Amino acid sequence: MLKAQEIKDAKHSGIGKAPLKLSDGGGLQLHVFANGRKTWIYSYRFQGKQKNITLGKYPQMTTIVARSSAANLKKQLAENPDKELVLTNRKRLCCTNLSVKAFSAI
Repeated sequence: MLKAQEIKDAKHSGIGKAPLKLSDGGGLQLHVFANGRKTWIYSYRFQGKQKNITLGKYPQMTTIVARSSAANLKKQLAENPDKELVLTNRKRLCCTNLSVKAFSAI
């Protein structure tokens, strides 16, 4: 687990565009970008591919909240392995319902 001081002091080397990835354990990572931005990411695997879900930016999202969010996501993914697919289907359903309502109003 990352300590508060480690998170605060984390800096990108400035070499390359890839973010510095600091692992907090259990799939939770803090990505540190060259511009100084720090973002909490939850990483998991689905069908052999790595998937990432952005949780929020540090310091707006505290370490405690990020860990709690990661734990909640882990539970949700245990019930439904591909969260991205669920989110995509919800968006599709929402857009379909809006299209039907808009079309029926014409």
